[in-house]
Amino acid sequence: MKKLLLLFAAMLVAVAATNAQTPTATLSHEGNVKCFYGADALKDAVDAATDGDDITLSSGVFNAITITKAVNIKGAGMVADTINNVEKTVVKKGSGTYDYFYVRKDNVNISGIYFTAQVNLDSTNIKLNKCTITDALYVKPNNSTRYTENYLYNCRCLRAVSLNNPGTKLNVVNSFIYDATTSSTSNSAISYYVVNSIIGSHAGSVNGPLAIYNSTFYNSIIFNTSTGTYYINGNLPSSNFVYYCVGKNGNGTIFDNVLGYDDGSGNYVPNNTNTVVSDLSTIFKTFNGENYNEYETFELTTTAANTYLGNDRTQVGMHGGSMPYDPFPSHPIITKLTVAEKSTPAGKLSVDVEVKPAQ
Repeated sequence: MKKLLLLFAAMLVAVAATNAQTPTATLSHEGNVKCFYGADALKDAVDAATDGDDITLSSGVFNAITITKAVNIKGAGMVADTINNVEKTVVKKGSGTYDYFYVRKDNVNISGIYFTAQVNLDSTNIKLNKCTITDALYVKPNNSTRYTENYLYNCRCLRAVSLNNPGTKLNVVNSFIYDATTSSTSNSAISYYVVNSIIGSHAGSVNGPLAIYNSTFYNSIIFNTSTGTYYINGNLPSSNFVYYCVGKNGNGTIFDNVLGYDDGSGNYVPNNTNTVVSDLSTIFKTFNGENYNEYETFELTTTAANTYLGNDRTQVGMHGGSMPYDPFPSHPIITKLTVAEKSTPAGKLSVDVEVKPAQ
């Protein structure tokens, strides 16, 4: 029986109950497991944690908090898993001090969460994996002189993403950003490094440049946005490097100013690896244009997937490259957890567990 209980505890270290009615956070610290319940369970778990601990969240709705410890937070998913009957983990705006979700500690890993709260990354080496952010994402180090570098993998950012201070870099891999911006046009290391993603950025006016500077794009799809409108004109400023990308534009100007590259022998090669299309709906299986919604999958048609290839010869966009977009968590998820309220007269406790293994 002791071995059974130890095995059960070890499973709780890796995953949290996803079918519980009450939001649950499981904290693993040096082999010990603690559970916290309710909308503030995430806060309670972080308060009790130390750097390096794992916190696993069940399905349900949790209040936003400020992260000040280098923890690993694993949710049940940013989308509902209808096959395994697992609902998503939601972090919403709280009240008072915790109206927004802040990360103010280096080396924090967060995966499998659907944020309705605004997210603020105020430190470095923060990794968001398979998360949806429905409010704004701000990347702005507390100390503007400090260099920070953060990461999005398989994420969906449905509003603005803004890099706000010098020394800020955001790596975006197999993700979607509705409106990517930088706060400065200067060469002050405010930059995106984008691979196999879908990136929108707005223009200051109908004929204005896209509001993103000093960034590098590979194997991605880029279009102009502003408050729901897909502009026909506009271009990327010359401070950007863009390779093997597809751009939406009516007159071909989106890539006109972007830089070429050095071939390694000191020879400058003009950038001619990009392609312009006049209508994005011709390359996606489904695309609602100005009526974009969060359920877009951005899958390319078979023809487009075989036509628009990156430098690795896989399709451009979220579904190509080495980390094709997949919204479901890669860590184990408990799909069913039933624990008897009382032990038997012999001191045994009935536990029924079903686990979906890591993908």
